Amino acid sequence: MRSPNTIPPHTMKIRRNWIRLPVKERLAFARNVLEKIENNEHVAAPKPAHPEFKAAFEKAESSERYVDTLKATLKVALVERDSDLDAVMAALEIQASTVESATGGDPAQILTTGYEPSDGIQHPARDMEQVTGLELESGDNAGELDARWARTEGAKSYEVFVSQDPNQAGNWTHRATALRAGITVNGLASGQRSWIRIRAIGTKGAGPWSDAVGKMVP
Repeated sequence: MRSPNTIPPHTMKIRRNWIRLPVKERLAFARNVLEKIENNEHVAAPKPAHPEFKAAFEKAESSERYVDTLKATLKVALVERDSDLDAVMAALEIQASTVESATGGDPAQILTTGYEPSDGIQHPARDMEQVTGLELESGDNAGELDARWARTEGAKSYEVFVSQDPNQAGNWTHRATALRAGITVNGLASGQRSWIRIRAIGTKGAGPWSDAVGKMVP
């Protein structure tokens, strides 16, 4: 008599790897199971029952569409915010020159304007710190990823490198140079995972690479 814990010959367990898939691939996997489990001759009583499974799937799918809408709205808002902030930074620079001229460089008078007088010392250029906070999102078009990261103090620009195999040093290629802490990287292979890393460029040269981040390209 066979033990109840013994697996019969040729019996296979299901490979439970769906939780490691990206969100959209998880939903696609769930849809495939949902469609194939309905009225399946080999599974007379699926559990959860098909209506319950379908309702859960449709709710998750609706939530993902809502997230996509929010991401698109946020992307537009971030571009507008960055543009508006650039305008304010430019205005501050122009105003600083005006204040320097009007006050003749008098420290006490400069302080009354909200600006801070410099110490008059020529400080050496600083080494660039490592770029942090790198995040990737699917772009608006096929073959695109949107990359954003935390601004690095003193950075003049950022180098963006891409790889399909981050463990091979020779596979990294320069893809773009960004002037602010965000860029859309295009021309990537759809349906494949791409890895991106960033480094800040300052007056003394390049800083260390950020941690590489990978994402499936739409």
